[in-house]
Amino acid sequence: MNRKESSRKSKKDYKSAINILKNKRKKDLEAIDKENKELEKQIKNDRSNVRKIKTEISNFKENIEVLNSTIDKAASESQIYRLAMIFQWAFRDEGELKAARPSDITRDEADTVAMWWF
Repeated sequence: MNRKESSRKSKKDYKSAINILKNKRKKDLEAIDKENKELEKQIKNDRSNVRKIKTEISNFKENIEVLNSTIDKAASESQIYRLAMIFQWAFRDEGELKAARPSDITRDEADTVAMWWF
């Protein structure tokens, strides 16, 4: 093989190697694009789920508020709940003194006051 033929073969091998690398790069980029599209779809679904969960949480909070109001109304005539609110320090740790309304009093606290009262 002479020098010219060797040079042509080297150029051909070089071009072949470049084409192989270009094809590999193209396939890699296509795979990355596909993965990105799947991730974007998952993110969109996750955001939708977060919105649904936030709506459910909001509905639960509204329901809790309605229930608390019902409890407050029912307990407003009860001396036991009033006393439990006054003496909540006997039931709770110092950092947990949060009973601003009768619905904040637990059933156990009300039962304990009732036991002392009667």
